Amino acid sequence: MANISTNIKIDIDYISAACNCCPHSLDWQNGPRLIYAVTNSVALCSDTAPFSIRKTFSGHQARVNCVKWIRQEQRNSISDFYYFLSASVDKTICLWKGIDDDVRLIYRICISLVGHQNSVTTLIGYQQSSNDNIYVASGSADSTVKVWCIVDTIATLIHTLDLQNGFAITLEFVPLDNHKNVSLLFVATDKNTVNIYQVSNSVIEQVFVLSGHEDWIRSIAIQKLTPLQWFVATCSQDNYIRIWQLSFDENNNQTNVDETILKLKRSSFALKNSDESSININVELYSILLGHEEAIYGLCWYPNTDLKKAATTILSASMDKSMVLWTFDDNQKMYIDKARVGEVGGNTLGFYGCTFSPCGSYILGHGYEGALHLWKIEEIDDRINLVPQVINSGHFNTVEDCCWDKHSGRYLLSVSTDQTTRLHAEWKRDEIISWHEIGRPQIHGYEMKCLAFIGSN
Repeated sequence: MANISTNIKIDIDYISAACNCCPHSLDWQNGPRLIYAVTNSVALCSDTAPFSIRKTFSGHQARVNCVKWIRQEQRNSISDFYYFLSASVDKTICLWKGIDDDVRLIYRICISLVGHQNSVTTLIGYQQSSNDNIYVASGSADSTVKVWCIVDTIATLIHTLDLQNGFAITLEFVPLDNHKNVSLLFVATDKNTVNIYQVSNSVIEQVFVLSGHEDWIRSIAIQKLTPLQWFVATCSQDNYIRIWQLSFDENNNQTNVDETILKLKRSSFALKNSDESSININVELYSILLGHEEAIYGLCWYPNTDLKKAATTILSASMDKSMVLWTFDDNQKMYIDKARVGEVGGNTLGFYGCTFSPCGSYILGHGYEGALHLWKIEEIDDRINLVPQVINSGHFNTVEDCCWDKHSGRYLLSVSTDQTTRLHAEWKRDEIISWHEIGRPQIHGYEMKCLAFIGSN
């Protein structure tokens, strides 16, 4: 009998998958690599171009609605664990813990959060340092917002907000740098407002309401310029972006206002400390941006790798099929549309979300049919060029069949109920070999069930 070698190694060369067709289903800026929801799973991508999918992780019984890296305010070393969250139609939230370096890419579910009575539609989480507790806020179609505190592998539900018949569309959850046990929770509701809550382990209390939008607020993005000065940006289906400035006055000083200077009205509210002292916070509408023609779904500040750009650059994504890079112009004293990219024509809808890469060199958007769109930022003098880049693609509905080209073995065809047939092959350039979708023999019309090659051409 012939000797059969048992030294068989199987590696994954290529995973083709589209992003789920819902907001909040992709995150990149707050973690080491791009992650996005793929049906009931989460895809983790390579940390270098062309950012192909390295692994997928499954932990849900139904569609994943949203994924988020746990924002770690301070990382002590590169050996610290990374965490991300996934939330699903199955009413559960999974916290994934992993080692992510040049050698190992291992993530496992360390805890599942159960308590919502309906689909979980939005979530956010943070950890101030590697040794601190993890705090998670989640919103659901059951008209509640829940706040969890996670210590090691034990999760405690510390607060539940009952929104009556309303619901939370998007959330932000940010700790105060100078007050470790106090956080601000921002909840955008179907009342077209952002409710701000003071949160500690024992108390949750509404302290302010940001109002002004005339339709649902789809995204909240917060940039800490300093521990005492924040920018809060919101985007809405009314086509507007609003930027508020929050100024923290820990000494309770009265600000002298020059009545001769025309400014928007300033409001204020106070936070209570555990020692009965208070922190006054002044709120001022800093700017209103108008440049999109349809509902704006995504908003993202430039990462803190460049503090000047972090305070002056913001990215937006809209259903008008465009993404806009806004920068603050010192001469005009206003945010201007510095660069605009997107799609032209077709019968598809626009963008569901957007993000910067962690280093700020790329911008990424995801569309209604799961397509990813990647551009590299190139700055020449005062001009910004956005250069299209290769990125993952895949079917956004059930794949019914696939077939190899039996004559050469170089091509793979796949067909789906998304009414497309896609051709996949290796792309060789500059000593780099990677798999990509290279063509679509069918782009609309029929939900095919099977296919086969019938010739070599």
